[in-house]
Amino acid sequence: MKKLTIFTLSLMTLLTCACGKSSDSSESQSAPAAEQQVVLQVSADADINKCAYSLDELYDSAAIVMKVRVSSVQAKLAENDAFNVYTEVVPEVLEVYKGEYSGEKIIIGGGKISVSEYAEKFDTDISDLSDNETENGLVEYIWLNNHIPSAGEELVFFGTTNPGYPDCFEPSFLNQGVFVCQGDSVRISSLNADENWCEPLAEDIMSRFGGSLSDGGLVFPASEMETFLQKPVNPTQQ
Repeated sequence: MKKLTIFTLSLMTLLTCACGKSSDSSESQSAPAAEQQVVLQVSADADINKCAYSLDELYDSAAIVMKVRVSSVQAKLAENDAFNVYTEVVPEVLEVYKGEYSGEKIIIGGGKISVSEYAEKFDTDISDLSDNETENGLVEYIWLNNHIPSAGEELVFFGTTNPGYPDCFEPSFLNQGVFVCQGDSVRISSLNADENWCEPLAEDIMSRFGGSLSDGGLVFPASEMETFLQKPVNPTQQ
């Protein structure tokens, strides 16, 4: 599988710029993503102006915190230069811990979209792919290491809104709001660390709940997240 890495410059409003918008070519795919093979992976990083340093800060700053089951997903081509692809998620809400939910979709930077659509819009060199890969393959576009949801998954979602796009939620701080439920554990793929540095939010979670941090993100006990989410909410934070 061919891999590319790109760097983009972001502002806090960039995800909302794509919400509810897409190019005409991205409205449908020739086959469901699950039936197609990823033949090109694009990893994109960005500068983030602000982030949460603790789970409490993440919770307090979120407009909504909820547990959802992913009903369906659709990858779309974005209309801005922050990220090339985003995923529109239709959630089945299992529980709302904070805020109010009124049928909004979830928009997450990154996604899987057809090679032909991606290459046509973003002038990507795909000359080393076969005709079959070009025609039927997928680009997996990973933005800020965000998890790309699949139908049937359960997520704990911390979201924010933008007044200009009232019909959707985006992850808090662009890449800190998507936690994937995996049986007895919860994983967030977008937190980073190396031998010299660990992201403050990851440090906070590990100091409180334990867990492990690797290239695949931070994994910690689901029971600890559930206990945390059941904490009383200050009415001013609703």
